Amino acid sequence: MKKIVFIIALAGLFNLNLSAQNPGSSIPYFPFKVKFNNIELKFMDMSGLQTDNPTVKNTNSLSSSIINLPGIKKNLNATLKQGTTQNVQKLNEIISKLKAGSVTRADATIELIDGQGKVVKTWILKNAFPSSITGTVLNKAGNEAGIEMMVLVADGVTVK
Repeated sequence: MKKIVFIIALAGLFNLNLSAQNPGSSIPYFPFKVKFNNIELKFMDMSGLQTDNPTVKNTNSLSSSIINLPGIKKNLNATLKQGTTQNVQKLNEIISKLKAGSVTRADATIELIDGQGKVVKTWILKNAFPSSITGTVLNKAGNEAGIEMMVLVADGVTVK
């Protein structure tokens, strides 16, 4: 058990690919629950939660040394794959706003859920907005939407 928790903890730091099915069940398992802009979505895969702060080389005019300084912090891109939501109307509103170029920034919460439904880890993306949504397809029943991929761009991340 400790080994499994350790692997999830390591994978949960920044780069995740924990898609699976719930053990002993043929029902797909969506381990990532996303709450964003009054909509709840569930996804199988998540990646891209890495922080990148490039350096800028600065030369000192008095000496010939080069000093590396922190540069402008880059936004992070959380890529969520193979998802679903039951709020089709709200998802269509978000897609319409994305197409019109008038996205709404809001904090997004991403929770890693284990097979028993307990929250293992939580990420809060600050000032997030969707930069891309791919593959929105309605299922046969018409009350859920499938999402192939969604990219959330955020100013920063807090891990709980």
